[in-house]
Amino acid sequence: MSETASYNLMLIFKDILSNKKIKLELSTISKIIKEDLSINLDDLSQNIKDVLLRMIIVYIRSWPGWGKSSDFFDGVLSLEEWFKRFKEYLNYKLKYIIKNGYKENVEIVKKENNEKLQKKINNGLKAEHGTQTDNLAPKGYAPFTICIECTPDIINTLVFTQADNTADNLVLRKHPAFTWENISFQQLLNWPFVEVQFDSPELKFGRKNVTDYTRYISLTTCPLKHDKDEFIDEIDFFDKRNTSRSCYTLKFLESYCNTYVKTLIDLSAKYLFIQKGLIQDVKVLLGEFLSDIKELNINNSTMATNTTITFNIGRSNYVRVKKLTRGNHKGNNQIGYCEFITPKIELILKHFAAVQEPNHSTVTFTHLNNLLSIHNDSLPLIKSAVPRLSFRCRFCQVSLDCKAAIFEHFATFHRSEQNVVCFRCKVSYPLPDITKLRWDHNCKSKEVTVTNKKVQNK
Repeated sequence: MSETASYNLMLIFKDILSNKKIKLELSTISKIIKEDLSINLDDLSQNIKDVLLRMIIVYIRSWPGWGKSSDFFDGVLSLEEWFKRFKEYLNYKLKYIIKNGYKENVEIVKKENNEKLQKKINNGLKAEHGTQTDNLAPKGYAPFTICIECTPDIINTLVFTQADNTADNLVLRKHPAFTWENISFQQLLNWPFVEVQFDSPELKFGRKNVTDYTRYISLTTCPLKHDKDEFIDEIDFFDKRNTSRSCYTLKFLESYCNTYVKTLIDLSAKYLFIQKGLIQDVKVLLGEFLSDIKELNINNSTMATNTTITFNIGRSNYVRVKKLTRGNHKGNNQIGYCEFITPKIELILKHFAAVQEPNHSTVTFTHLNNLLSIHNDSLPLIKSAVPRLSFRCRFCQVSLDCKAAIFEHFATFHRSEQNVVCFRCKVSYPLPDITKLRWDHNCKSKEVTVTNKKVQNK
């Protein structure tokens, strides 16, 4: 969002709720501290000013109240009350820094971090999930958080290692960027950060890759453990203001999707604006949609409208260990950078209103039959039956209106990625191969202990 003279804390709060990208100058942050939080920066030392200007961003990001979002969207918590708590939290945190002084505050933060680290060392690993960089807290891991903001082609190639001159310093480096590989539309639909929306008169659904990345820096000798993920992460209403649902079997949905594709093929022979390439894309996307419902297998493979379901596609976790082998580093204290990857799909069935013909020997549908029987004077009705596919990159928060645009975006800005290794059976897979398999493989299902050095069977 571009800066304006009237930008204030409430606008920041609303922009965060709207998932907008916010860019603030120090002058704007200073104005917010003075006017919204009533803190007079002119009475403070320069050191304290500098700390406040930066720490307010940290506190905005880490406010525990963001966890109350469900109460707000359910109407239990008003915007005014939620914002009041947000403002009080920031005011308390900044005044706490002022009261205790810079040095004292640093010591308190260090003490809190050490206590949290020790507690988690005693309790073992409790993984925290994120999208780019995460809280690094389990046993043997660094007791700090690193926030990295960069383009996706860089985030895919980052690696941590020791400095050349001493083992005490940590250096952030990057591997050369990977060349984008030609992949199919089906592979792209299962690629990290890809979102697609399907919109037709009778069927509307969304499919989002919401893969979890948990990233750690650790010593090469530390075992990398991971809590077991639930297969189904969440089931919820798509529109929480409307709690009505209609449930359909996989068999019924398959019949409709197959008939819909056949109808488009028949119409394309008469109407040239219905392109065969689009029909093929529709067929592939509907195939992934049906495969999701089959894999979920809820109530003998049924799916309800007004429903969103997040699940671990392929039922496996993967890991990538990134480190630079350097000749002058010997012993067991080399640094490794590890990524735990849990592939997840968020499937949203927004609308389905197909009506089956009652007096036919085979399964047919009223609206699709009508499309095949209408004349040229009903061309707008024919055009409305052609589905609209729209795309979005969830990493870059960029919307794209066609398949060619999403391919070009990933080829240009993301490039390809390193192989992933199954956390259980230690087999390595190129990303194009595992996405083609819907993140599934013939896992040996052996319990293993993984370290940054090697993988050992228990």
